[in-house]
Amino acid sequence: MCRLFGFRSSVESRAHRSLIVAENAMATQASYHSDGWGIGYFIDDDPYLFRTSKGAAQDDSFRRFSEGLRSNTLLVHIRKATVGEIDPINSHPFRYGKWLFAHNGTIFGFEKIKDRLRAEILPVYQRVLFGSTDSETIFYFLLSAMVKRGCSPDGKSMISMAEMVEAQQEAINQIFAWVQEVGEPDAPKINYILTNGKRLFGRRAGLELFIATQKKQCPDAETCAEPNKICLTGFLPRLKEGRRRQCNHLLLSSEPIGEDDIWEEVPEGALVALDEQFQCTVHGPPSPFWITWPDCVTVPKPRENVLPALEHWQLPTASI
Repeated sequence: MCRLFGFRSSVESRAHRSLIVAENAMATQASYHSDGWGIGYFIDDDPYLFRTSKGAAQDDSFRRFSEGLRSNTLLVHIRKATVGEIDPINSHPFRYGKWLFAHNGTIFGFEKIKDRLRAEILPVYQRVLFGSTDSETIFYFLLSAMVKRGCSPDGKSMISMAEMVEAQQEAINQIFAWVQEVGEPDAPKINYILTNGKRLFGRRAGLELFIATQKKQCPDAETCAEPNKICLTGFLPRLKEGRRRQCNHLLLSSEPIGEDDIWEEVPEGALVALDEQFQCTVHGPPSPFWITWPDCVTVPKPRENVLPALEHWQLPTASI
């Protein structure tokens, strides 16, 4: 499958370490995912995008691009093709207006439900749906669901975070329902990151996804008197009661990238949502289709140096 990486930071940050230098940087992961790469980033409020069908590990431009890049919001995708030919048009991230989107996974039986999915995509997006991947279809399907609730197509005018979360939950649930209806035995795999530069969403559905919001340990950790300090307790456990948590930066990745950050495994089916004020919530999986596909509700095994994942059934669907 593909590799995903995204961050949102309160200060402009360099991407060089996560993409090139760190122990498990994206350039290292790219050795096994050679069907294209892309980087989406924001300068002020404007999104920019570079995509190619070359393999990132063999493409010197990936390194040169990464070394000079600074941004508050970044989205990187390393492709291993499953649906759609190897072509720059099918490389991620995808962009429309302010929105950037990248997907890791596959809708098994996509050809059986493609017409249903695309019939629900609004005409404003239909005219720019040029590729042949399930990923691009998912992108415009999600955007259409949010626009139907009042969000502007270009992502400049937004509805409440709670409505955006609910729209995405219902859209993903609908995909699961259609795949099940056509008799496909395998559940969809729909890990994704979606951002308009101000708000960021990360879904885990079928494949691993990790979150980091702080460095491993601050210098005064053992003597700090601050009660319930996040960096001493982990980030996800502090969210399991549905509380909003403040953070200064948030990283999402298919794999833990470096040893400097505390990486926690996002529960299966969960949606991470970060707003403009860097308030974060984690929302449990939409039902009933995580229940009817047993493979979708397995709790991942803890990894070394990674905090154990929460059982996602303890995560409420909290509003922001």
